[in-house]
Amino acid sequence: MEFENMHLNDSSSNITICGVTSQIISKVHGQQSLCLRPLLRFPLLAFLSLLLVVGVVGNVLTLLALPYVRRKYGAQFSVLQSSTAILLLHLSFCDLMYISVGFTHFIHVLIVDGDPFLPLGTPHGERLCYVVAVVRNWAAEADFATMGAIALCVCRHKMCSECRLAGNPSYHSKHKDPVFGNRGVYFVILFIWIWSFATISCDVFGITGVYKWTNTMYGCDVTYTDHTSYGMIVNILGNLLVILVTYSIITRRLIVDQREARNTMNNPIHNQFTKHIKMLISLSIAYTVCVIPASILSWGMFDLNSLISQEDQRMLQTISSCLYWCMYGLNFVLYLVTSERLRAAYWTFLKDVFKKAKVEEDYVTSTWWSGLRYLSMSGDRLTTGNTTNHLSMSGDRLTTGNTTNHLSMSGDR
Repeated sequence: MEFENMHLNDSSSNITICGVTSQIISKVHGQQSLCLRPLLRFPLLAFLSLLLVVGVVGNVLTLLALPYVRRKYGAQFSVLQSSTAILLLHLSFCDLMYISVGFTHFIHVLIVDGDPFLPLGTPHGERLCYVVAVVRNWAAEADFATMGAIALCVCRHKMCSECRLAGNPSYHSKHKDPVFGNRGVYFVILFIWIWSFATISCDVFGITGVYKWTNTMYGCDVTYTDHTSYGMIVNILGNLLVILVTYSIITRRLIVDQREARNTMNNPIHNQFTKHIKMLISLSIAYTVCVIPASILSWGMFDLNSLISQEDQRMLQTISSCLYWCMYGLNFVLYLVTSERLRAAYWTFLKDVFKKAKVEEDYVTSTWWSGLRYLSMSGDRLTTGNTTNHLSMSGDRLTTGNTTNHLSMSGDR
């Protein structure tokens, strides 16, 4: 019998376990191996580790640099004064949250080649696995919803007649927009988190799926039996539809503006807000390219066993997952490459940070030298004073001696 070529399906999920031999070994040792070949597992581990470092540095830099420049330089960076900038910061926060919870878990799974929470035992390991999976998926859904919110916000700004006359949406908050105004955007962010939890709530409460160990490179994740996570599908497809419709409207509006101002000095091609919109369109295209393949091939929402062999599925899942993870780790690179003003904001922040550090270093050095110089001068004064006192006392003795000798001689006479 060719046991090695047989594949068994876990009765509680649609995740395929790799072979009878591996299944027997797993039962003996109490842990299921990922069944990833070293040729695939080690490059994947190196890729995730690199993406973790780059993603943490990039997103932390974004969360520090953009608010700093927005607050300190104000109108010099008009693109950062709009509600879109707040949503971009929220997107970076979601990315950082996914990286911190998800990437670290994926790396841990690849290192131990199995469930990293198994040594904790039942029920602690299962509970921790459940929490990690829920938090990561919640952050992912919030990330998707933020992309849709950014598209709606940009469309609202572009279609605002007052913003169009001003050339940028910096003062859109004064136009009394209840949704994307100064305060409204924060309610939008709150709604994003509520909506995102609602989309995964059927899985969280075990209606359509269960969050547990999946024996895949995603580690702790949702597994499905006879149902599909329609909430996730609605969130993904809904945001893609919003992005497609809103950016189609924006693109059409940009084309009209360009035709109207083609022969004037105020060509919209050179408008900073127009360039900012093009950056956001590029971000949305990258989002679409990264999410669609992973949602079909890697998330277990669709049964592909009858269409693709197990080996091909494993390879396609790895490639699509790497592409999907890049969306979280490399978003800030897209900002740097496509947006001149955001690139300038990062550079301004770094210059100010290093300039401040240099001033503090110069101050410490100056203080140290000043203190040393003061001690040296104090020592010199002390030495000079002692010498003067010594000479004065010597002079007094000499004068007294001469006076005594003079009196003695006068007495003799």
